[in-house]
Amino acid sequence: MTVLLGKWNAFFLDNHDNSRAVSHFGDNRPQWREHSAKALVTLILSQHATPFIYQGSELGMTNYPFKKMDDFDDIEVKGFWHDYVKTGKVNAE
Repeated sequence: MTVLLGKWNAFFLDNHDNSRAVSHFGDNRPQWREHSAKALVTLILSQHATPFIYQGSELGMTNYPFKKMDDFDDIEVKGFWHDYVKTGKVNAE
């Protein structure tokens, strides 16, 4: 590991722009969620850097399983949907 003199890193696995760490790096099935969350928090806290814990990660929170467009209440998601699906750039499936 390279340590820059006078510098200090930040370390995070998830944030508001990315999926939840347990869903992305771990296994969010009920029988494995707790083990995955504990392993990931051990990784975060053992780095030689300042850890950033995204709210909900301390609880092992996972991604919400959105199934259809009506589940979303986000203007950006609806805008992408309109831009890509309604204009025929991609298939709705």
